[in-house]
Amino acid sequence: MTENKRALVKLLHIKTELDFYAENGYIDRGIFRYLIDTYHCIVNDFCVVKGKNKGDANWKLRKWADTNTTTVSIGSQSLLAVNRAKAENETTLDHLIPIKHIINKLLELEDNSLEAISKVLDHSVFLITITSKEDKKLNSMGLRSKMPKGFGDADDILYQNPLARYIVAGIEVSEDFVDSFT
Repeated sequence: MTENKRALVKLLHIKTELDFYAENGYIDRGIFRYLIDTYHCIVNDFCVVKGKNKGDANWKLRKWADTNTTTVSIGSQSLLAVNRAKAENETTLDHLIPIKHIINKLLELEDNSLEAISKVLDHSVFLITITSKEDKKLNSMGLRSKMPKGFGDADDILYQNPLARYIVAGIEVSEDFVDSFT
C-alpha cells in the first residue's frame, strides 16, 4: 500500500463510499470513477499539482515524451502506432479493465480495509492511449464497459488478463506494455 498522503486520502474517500454503500445500498459511480482515477493519478505521479483543483487527475496535461517514437507512454503503459493517431489528433485514454468492472470488484470486497482497496486498485487500474477508431471498435463489440467472457473463466487463455478486451478486438499492443503484465 502507498505511503503517499494524498493517495491515502483518496483511499479513505473510497472506503467512505464503500461504507456508505454497505449502509444504504446506493453508490454514485461518477464519484467512484473520479476517486479511482485520481488515486491512480497520484500514485503514478500523473497528477497536475497546480490550478484550482490541486491534485485532481488531469490527463489532458500529460505530455508525450518522444514525438518520433511509435509508442506513447503514460507511465509504463504504451500502445503501438500512436503516431498515426497523433497525426489524426484523435486519441483517448482508456482503462484496460473498465471502471465499471473495477467498481463492482470493490463493491464485492468482504474486507474493505485500505490495504484491500489499494490492492484491487493497484492490480486493476491501468490506462492506455488508444485511437478513437480503436475506442469505437471496443464499443461496437460490446466491450466498452465489460470484459470478455474468458476474463472470468479459469480455463480460458484470457483469464484475468488485463489486455483481454484488446486481444478480442484485435488491437495491437506494444511488447514492452505486454511484458509489464508477465
